[in-house]
Amino acid sequence: MIKYAKIENAETHTVSIGTGTNTKFYKSIGMELMDVEQGYDGNWYVEGYAPIKPLEERIEETYKDFDSRVEKRLNDFAATRRYSSINSACSYSTSTDAQFKLEGEYCVSIRDLTYRKCYDLLEEYMPLVLSGEREIPTWEEIEAQLPELKWIDEN
Repeated sequence: MIKYAKIENAETHTVSIGTGTNTKFYKSIGMELMDVEQGYDGNWYVEGYAPIKPLEERIEETYKDFDSRVEKRLNDFAATRRYSSINSACSYSTSTDAQFKLEGEYCVSIRDLTYRKCYDLLEEYMPLVLSGEREIPTWEEIEAQLPELKWIDEN
């Protein structure tokens, strides 16, 4: 991203930036047009020098993000039968109503299969990420490998 900037620290390549359009002013305070980027720490740097979040932190964020996405995916599925959440649907596995019991048991099964597959994939990929052999998987890559969410009476 090209902005008016001034190098503040030659060692870290941090810069102060100008966000307006007053070219004359920026030049008067020693700023010039340069390619800059913002680091994960919120500071601005000469392009190519911005620090990235440590890999371990990015992996931890990935696990949390995927947990949330799996839960949303399962909750959206349960909502197709008017359950308020996947956990609510699972609670019907002990129902005395035959239809609710069947749906509840299925939801327990699909919830377990979905989380197990997600965690197994992450356990497979993350050692490769740590060794530098691959990037952190995307949600789309993981989701494509999760069990299909389809009610048993829709087969």
